[in-house]
Amino acid sequence: MKTQILSAALIILLLNSVHLIQGYSRDRVLLRDVEAITLHSGRMTTGRRSSPIPQITCVGGSASHKYQPDVIQCYNRGWDGSEVQWECKANLPKKYRLGAVQVACEGYDYPDDPYILKGSCGVEYRLEYASSSGSYSNNYYRSKKGGSWFGNLFMIGVLVFIFYTIYNRFSSANHEKYPYLISHTNLASIDNLIC
Repeated sequence: MKTQILSAALIILLLNSVHLIQGYSRDRVLLRDVEAITLHSGRMTTGRRSSPIPQITCVGGSASHKYQPDVIQCYNRGWDGSEVQWECKANLPKKYRLGAVQVACEGYDYPDDPYILKGSCGVEYRLEYASSSGSYSNNYYRSKKGGSWFGNLFMIGVLVFIFYTIYNRFSSANHEKYPYLISHTNLASIDNLIC
């Protein structure tokens, strides 16, 4: 009888241990083995040691907060010995592109744990304009509409001043270089000598 009770207790203990091990391994994933992650706007990550964070967060860029993708997919492109190298893609309007992207996951037992908590990954990204000239900036649209008349008048004034300064420099330089050239003032003094 004692043997049967001891055997039953041992079986229950083993079943509980297997259940705990399976539960432990179900949420614990080796980061290097993660082939891809799909992240959604408006959803939160899972958290065990820390609070959940948004799965998708824009952290700057030339088009920061102008548009947020609904889904970003990141693919594991290899391991450099210390980190997974991620390539992330999103469906974006043609005028935008993803800039720098940082994927962060919660380490299962400690911050740099090679095992992560399943569902704990989030992505921080920079949203950039696709055109390197910034053709979608407000300045571009303003200048295409013609700008202000005051700005145009100011630019004409600056150009006139530059041309006037250059003309005066060359005309005074020629007068010092060639004093025998007759100018209007020289003609007046010649007329005074004749009379």
